[in-house]
Amino acid sequence: MQVRYRRDPVKVLRRMQRAKAEDITEAIERIAADPWAPNSNVRPLKGVPGGFRARVGDWRVSYKVDTEAQAVEVFEVAPRGRGVSMSGTKIRFLGELEGSLTALAIAESLEAQAVGEAEEADLVVVRPTDLDELIEDAAAAAAFRNTRDQETVPAEVVDRLIAGENPVKVWREHRGLSQRALANRAGLNFAYLSQIETGARKGPIATIKKLADALDLDLGDLT
Repeated sequence: MQVRYRRDPVKVLRRMQRAKAEDITEAIERIAADPWAPNSNVRPLKGVPGGFRARVGDWRVSYKVDTEAQAVEVFEVAPRGRGVSMSGTKIRFLGELEGSLTALAIAESLEAQAVGEAEEADLVVVRPTDLDELIEDAAAAAAFRNTRDQETVPAEVVDRLIAGENPVKVWREHRGLSQRALANRAGLNFAYLSQIETGARKGPIATIKKLADALDLDLGDLT
Protein backbone atom coordinates (compact mmCIF):
# COMPACT_ATOMS: atom_id res chain seq x y z
CA MET A 1 0.00 0.00 0.00
CA GLN A 2 1.09 3.58 -0.55
CA VAL A 3 1.70 5.83 2.46
CA ARG A 4 0.10 9.25 2.75
CA TYR A 5 0.44 11.79 5.57
CA ARG A 6 -1.92 14.46 6.81
CA ARG A 7 -0.22 17.82 7.25
CA ASP A 8 -0.03 17.88 11.07
CA PRO A 9 2.22 14.80 11.32
CA VAL A 10 4.34 16.18 8.47
CA LYS A 11 5.07 19.26 10.60
CA VAL A 12 6.07 17.08 13.57
CA LEU A 13 8.38 14.90 11.48
CA ARG A 14 10.06 17.87 9.84
CA ARG A 15 10.90 19.45 13.21
CA MET A 16 12.38 16.41 14.97
CA GLN A 17 15.89 15.00 14.60
CA ARG A 18 16.33 13.62 11.11
CA ALA A 19 17.45 10.16 12.30
CA LYS A 20 14.36 9.74 14.48
CA ALA A 21 12.05 11.01 11.72
CA GLU A 22 13.57 8.51 9.31
CA ASP A 23 13.11 5.71 11.87
CA ILE A 24 9.42 6.58 12.01
CA THR A 25 8.86 6.85 8.26
CA GLU A 26 10.76 3.60 7.66
CA ALA A 27 8.60 1.85 10.27
CA ILE A 28 5.46 3.08 8.50
CA GLU A 29 6.79 1.92 5.12
CA ARG A 30 7.32 -1.56 6.60
CA ILE A 31 3.78 -1.59 7.97
CA ALA A 32 2.35 -0.42 4.64
CA ALA A 33 4.09 -3.28 2.85
CA ASP A 34 1.79 -5.67 4.76
CA PRO A 35 -0.60 -3.86 7.15
CA TRP A 36 -2.06 -7.15 8.41
CA ALA A 37 1.22 -8.86 9.29
CA PRO A 38 1.64 -9.72 13.02
CA ASN A 39 3.42 -6.88 14.79
CA SER A 40 3.80 -6.59 18.56
CA ASN A 41 4.19 -2.80 18.25
CA VAL A 42 0.85 -2.29 16.49
CA ARG A 43 -2.61 -2.41 18.01
CA PRO A 44 -6.12 -1.49 16.81
CA LEU A 45 -7.16 2.04 17.68
CA LYS A 46 -10.45 2.46 19.51
CA GLY A 47 -12.70 5.17 18.14
CA VAL A 48 -11.26 5.20 14.61
CA PRO A 49 -12.68 2.69 12.07
CA GLY A 50 -9.76 0.99 10.37
CA GLY A 51 -7.40 2.83 12.72
CA PHE A 52 -4.22 1.51 14.30
CA ARG A 53 -1.51 2.81 16.59
CA ALA A 54 2.15 1.84 16.19
CA ARG A 55 4.90 2.32 18.74
CA VAL A 56 8.24 3.48 17.39
CA GLY A 57 10.56 3.95 20.35
CA ASP A 58 9.21 6.79 22.49
CA TRP A 59 6.80 7.89 19.76
CA ARG A 60 3.40 6.71 18.62
CA VAL A 61 2.21 6.81 15.03
CA SER A 62 -1.55 6.68 14.47
CA TYR A 63 -2.84 5.73 11.07
CA LYS A 64 -5.84 4.47 9.15
CA VAL A 65 -5.76 1.61 6.65
CA ASP A 66 -7.91 2.46 3.62
CA THR A 67 -8.33 -0.84 1.76
CA GLU A 68 -10.39 0.80 -0.99
CA ALA A 69 -7.69 3.37 -1.77
CA GLN A 70 -4.91 0.88 -0.97
CA ALA A 71 -3.30 3.44 1.32
CA VAL A 72 -2.02 3.82 4.86
CA GLU A 73 -2.97 7.34 5.99
CA VAL A 74 -0.93 8.73 8.89
CA PHE A 75 -2.82 11.33 10.90
CA GLU A 76 -0.75 11.62 14.09
CA VAL A 77 2.87 11.44 15.18
CA ALA A 78 3.25 12.21 18.90
CA PRO A 79 5.30 11.31 22.00
CA ARG A 80 3.94 8.42 24.00
CA GLY A 81 2.28 9.28 27.35
CA ARG A 82 2.28 7.75 30.80
CA GLY A 83 -0.40 7.15 33.45
CA VAL A 84 -0.93 5.98 37.04
CA SER A 85 -3.29 3.58 38.78
CA MET A 86 -5.75 4.35 41.62
CA SER A 87 -8.13 2.64 44.06
CA GLY A 88 -11.27 3.37 46.13
CA THR A 89 -14.45 1.99 47.69
CA LYS A 90 -16.73 1.52 44.67
CA ILE A 91 -14.30 0.47 42.00
CA ARG A 92 -14.67 -0.25 38.32
CA PHE A 93 -11.78 -2.29 36.94
CA LEU A 94 -10.79 -1.84 33.31
CA GLY A 95 -8.42 -3.46 30.84
CA GLU A 96 -6.78 -6.72 31.90
CA LEU A 97 -8.16 -6.32 35.43
CA GLU A 98 -11.82 -6.32 34.34
CA GLY A 99 -13.52 -9.46 35.64
CA SER A 100 -10.22 -10.93 36.82
CA LEU A 101 -9.41 -12.73 40.08
CA THR A 102 -6.83 -10.03 40.74
CA ALA A 103 -9.56 -7.38 40.67
CA LEU A 104 -11.67 -9.34 43.14
CA ALA A 105 -8.66 -9.76 45.43
CA ILE A 106 -7.90 -6.03 45.34
CA ALA A 107 -11.51 -5.14 46.12
CA GLU A 108 -11.64 -7.63 48.97
CA SER A 109 -8.35 -6.46 50.47
CA LEU A 110 -9.61 -2.85 50.42
CA GLU A 111 -13.02 -3.88 51.71
CA ALA A 112 -14.35 -2.31 48.55
CA GLN A 113 -16.96 -3.32 46.01
CA ALA A 114 -16.13 -4.10 42.40
CA VAL A 115 -18.83 -2.70 40.11
CA GLY A 116 -19.61 -3.16 36.45
CA GLU A 117 -20.32 -0.70 33.64
CA ALA A 118 -23.99 -0.41 34.57
CA GLU A 119 -23.22 0.85 38.08
CA GLU A 120 -21.80 4.17 39.18
CA ALA A 121 -18.20 3.94 40.38
CA ASP A 122 -16.35 6.18 42.81
CA LEU A 123 -13.02 5.37 41.18
CA VAL A 124 -11.65 3.51 38.21
CA VAL A 125 -8.65 1.21 38.58
CA VAL A 126 -6.44 0.07 35.76
CA ARG A 127 -2.91 -1.18 35.45
CA PRO A 128 -0.48 1.62 34.52
CA THR A 129 0.08 -0.03 31.15
CA ASP A 130 -3.67 -0.23 30.52
CA LEU A 131 -4.07 3.42 31.42
CA ASP A 132 -1.29 4.27 28.97
CA GLU A 133 -3.29 2.49 26.28
CA LEU A 134 -6.54 4.30 27.16
CA ILE A 135 -4.84 7.71 27.17
CA GLU A 136 -3.04 7.09 23.90
CA ASP A 137 -6.22 5.79 22.24
CA ALA A 138 -8.10 8.91 23.32
CA ALA A 139 -5.33 11.23 22.12
CA ALA A 140 -5.01 9.44 18.78
CA ALA A 141 -8.78 9.44 18.21
CA ALA A 142 -8.82 13.19 18.90
CA ALA A 143 -5.99 13.69 16.41
CA PHE A 144 -7.97 11.73 13.81
CA ARG A 145 -11.00 14.00 14.28
CA ASN A 146 -8.92 17.19 14.32
CA THR A 147 -7.11 16.34 11.08
CA ARG A 148 -10.06 14.76 9.26
CA ASP A 149 -10.36 17.59 6.73
CA GLN A 150 -6.63 17.98 6.10
CA GLU A 151 -5.19 17.09 2.73
CA THR A 152 -2.80 14.16 2.61
CA VAL A 153 0.56 14.16 0.89
CA PRO A 154 2.63 11.25 -0.44
CA ALA A 155 5.57 9.83 1.48
CA GLU A 156 7.97 11.25 -1.12
CA VAL A 157 7.09 14.79 -0.02
CA VAL A 158 7.64 13.89 3.63
CA ASP A 159 10.99 12.27 2.84
CA ARG A 160 12.21 15.43 1.09
CA LEU A 161 11.15 17.64 4.01
CA ILE A 162 12.82 15.35 6.55
CA ALA A 163 15.98 15.39 4.46
CA GLY A 164 16.13 19.18 4.94
CA GLU A 165 15.06 20.41 1.52
CA ASN A 166 13.60 23.90 1.47
CA PRO A 167 9.88 23.54 2.32
CA VAL A 168 8.85 26.31 -0.08
CA LYS A 169 10.47 24.47 -2.98
CA VAL A 170 9.10 21.08 -1.91
CA TRP A 171 5.53 22.35 -1.57
CA ARG A 172 5.76 24.46 -4.76
CA GLU A 173 6.79 21.42 -6.77
CA HIS A 174 4.13 19.29 -5.08
CA ARG A 175 1.55 21.89 -6.16
CA GLY A 176 2.91 21.75 -9.71
CA LEU A 177 3.90 25.43 -9.82
CA SER A 178 6.92 27.04 -11.42
CA GLN A 179 8.92 29.58 -9.44
CA ARG A 180 7.54 32.37 -11.60
CA ALA A 181 3.95 31.22 -11.11
CA LEU A 182 4.36 31.09 -7.31
CA ALA A 183 6.11 34.46 -7.25
CA ASN A 184 3.19 35.99 -9.15
CA ARG A 185 0.64 34.41 -6.81
CA ALA A 186 2.48 35.65 -3.72
CA GLY A 187 3.25 39.10 -5.16
CA LEU A 188 7.01 38.57 -4.83
CA ASN A 189 9.97 39.22 -7.05
CA PHE A 190 10.95 36.06 -8.94
CA ALA A 191 14.65 36.42 -8.04
CA TYR A 192 13.77 36.94 -4.37
CA LEU A 193 11.75 33.70 -4.32
CA SER A 194 14.65 31.85 -5.94
CA GLN A 195 16.98 33.09 -3.17
CA ILE A 196 14.54 31.89 -0.49
CA GLU A 197 14.38 28.43 -2.05
CA THR A 198 18.15 28.11 -2.28
CA GLY A 199 18.60 29.35 1.29
CA ALA A 200 20.52 32.47 0.25
CA ARG A 201 17.81 34.51 2.00
CA LYS A 202 15.36 33.47 4.70
CA GLY A 203 12.63 36.03 4.23
CA PRO A 204 10.64 37.64 7.06
CA ILE A 205 7.53 36.00 8.50
CA ALA A 206 5.30 38.31 6.45
CA THR A 207 6.88 37.02 3.24
CA ILE A 208 6.65 33.38 4.31
CA LYS A 209 2.97 33.98 5.18
CA LYS A 210 2.36 35.25 1.63
CA LEU A 211 3.98 32.11 0.26
CA ALA A 212 1.95 29.89 2.57
CA ASP A 213 -1.27 31.56 1.44
CA ALA A 214 -0.26 31.21 -2.21
CA LEU A 215 0.44 27.50 -1.67
CA ASP A 216 -2.78 27.00 0.33
CA LEU A 217 -0.83 26.08 3.46
CA ASP A 218 -0.56 27.14 7.08
CA LEU A 219 2.41 29.23 8.12
CA GLY A 220 3.59 26.26 10.21
CA ASP A 221 3.97 24.14 7.08
CA LEU A 222 6.80 26.40 5.93
CA THR A 223 8.47 27.38 9.21
